[in-house]
Amino acid sequence: TYGTEAMQGISRFADDLLSRVQAKDSGELGESLTNLMLKVKDVNVSEVMGSPGFLQSLPLVGSLFSSAKRTVAKFNTLSEQIEIIVDKLDEAMIGLLRDIETLEMLYEHNARFHAELTAYIEAGKRKLEEARTVELPQADASGDLMEAQQVRDLSEQINRFERRLHDLQLSRTITVQTAPQIRIIQSNNRTLAEKIQTSILATIPIWKSQMVLALSLHGQKNAAALQKTVSDTTN
Repeated sequence: TYGTEAMQGISRFADDLLSRVQAKDSGELGESLTNLMLKVKDVNVSEVMGSPGFLQSLPLVGSLFSSAKRTVAKFNTLSEQIEIIVDKLDEAMIGLLRDIETLEMLYEHNARFHAELTAYIEAGKRKLEEARTVELPQADASGDLMEAQQVRDLSEQINRFERRLHDLQLSRTITVQTAPQIRIIQSNNRTLAEKIQTSILATIPIWKSQMVLALSLHGQKNAAALQKTVSDTTN
């Protein structure tokens, strides 16, 4: 049973880590981000300032084909849809940050497992050396035939214990391999969380501010045209 508890802890730890990785669906988050960008690009800000076409120049009918009005209507519709996506992404980002903290705890557990297994291995090596160099020669020195079986039993115990130390070394190798894997998962989570945050705090506000600017310029252009008409009429 030497080191069994530590080895079982490694097994449970690996299962827990694997379940967390399998439960994470970054594809859905990526799809939400892509959908968000497509909706942002769906409104062409330049349409607000576009020149009117033939139908738009017709009285009454022209109002139905106003590029600015159509763009604003589309903007309002997409803005509502985007807010829903943003809420989902915000919730997902919080989940990613929580996962990072959880993975940090798993990383610390993994480090403790590594230290514990190292202690078992070093102590086992010393005991194995003592058994080979002291206990086995002493048992074999008497030459008594009745004690020959005890010598064979001790030799078999030494062999089994050596195999156990080998198993412990394999378990320690798992902890060494797991540490960078946890860091990679954490790094991926951070990158995805940062992309979500950039979209929420930068991309969408810039998009909205550009819409406000374009609409303001459009209004100024209409006001300037009206003022020119009044001035021409007055003159």
